[in-house]
Amino acid sequence: MRNITSVSNMPKNPISRLFLLAIVFCFMFTACQKDSLESIPNTPISTTEQMESDEVLQLTKEQSDLLLAKTADKENNSDETTLIHLTLDNGNELQFFEIEDDVDGVAVVEIQKCTSCSVSALGLMSQSETEEYTAKDIYWAFSEPGTKMPFDMAQQKATLRQSHVAVQGWGRKELAQANQKTSTSRSGIACNNTSFRRSIEGGFLDYETFVRYDMIAKDRFDSYCFTPDNFKVCVGGKRYKYFGFWNNVKRWAGKICAKSVQNSQNDHFVKWCGPGCSADPNCDNKYYCETYYGPVLKFQRKKFGAWVDLRDGNKVASYEILPNETYTYSWYWRSSKQESFRVQIEAAKGNDEFDVMMDADNR
Repeated sequence: MRNITSVSNMPKNPISRLFLLAIVFCFMFTACQKDSLESIPNTPISTTEQMESDEVLQLTKEQSDLLLAKTADKENNSDETTLIHLTLDNGNELQFFEIEDDVDGVAVVEIQKCTSCSVSALGLMSQSETEEYTAKDIYWAFSEPGTKMPFDMAQQKATLRQSHVAVQGWGRKELAQANQKTSTSRSGIACNNTSFRRSIEGGFLDYETFVRYDMIAKDRFDSYCFTPDNFKVCVGGKRYKYFGFWNNVKRWAGKICAKSVQNSQNDHFVKWCGPGCSADPNCDNKYYCETYYGPVLKFQRKKFGAWVDLRDGNKVASYEILPNETYTYSWYWRSSKQESFRVQIEAAKGNDEFDVMMDADNR
């Protein structure tokens, strides 16, 4: 095969040679950018000891204390947060995150527990009179009449025409009517593909839509070393990670359906013995502690060249799927300047199920 970058085939003129190398580099960079939505391989942490079985682990006091603290945090977890959020009549929750340094920016996540998901609030917004809408528009549409608008949102400009949204809470009624027409039958892996697609019809943007149905983690994700809570050991058996992102866009929309398949062959519980969990330091008895580590979805943005979790006050846009539960997470992000956004799935077990669909544009 001819190598266009070999010394023998390159121009002798130094300037021409540099120009040709620049063209080759540009081509390689563009090709990499086109693959930015695919899952990127994750190299296991080489400095850790691999423990990929699901058997009971024998831990030191320090390690045992870390997992005991994790278990206590989950049991005592409080819903207290400064995050602005709305609970809808169908049980869905809308969470509003600030995009730093962008007063008109919006990052909204909708959480829906389901197997065959009905129309989402964000899907309904996408079918409105204009595709350009702010957090203020979304909050006005789905808050109860008379609810005071949060101060930061009140400063934003409303973009939807008032003829359509004159009454606060207009979206709640339209959402109920739309869901009455939606089938709730379940088939396939994760969510029903037909209803999963239908619930954001009209919500796609200008770029080529990224769609992945019926994904099983062990077949489509990358395995990696799962080291929770700053452990120096890989625990909980083989885990899988996946992420998709868009670089330098102003709008990003999509949804993920995730199911945590919990059984003895796909066990998400980390089991261990040690100080605080067993009186026998050799762990010869059957008493042990356990804590659940289900698949986690994280929404992130790039800041100063590094990916950081989206957060608002003490609330991080990170969501753990509970045993044998199915959730759909829809999102709509809009910024006045180009940003890089990504969603990451981590700590999945091999048989966990997922559907993914997303799109972006620069308008």
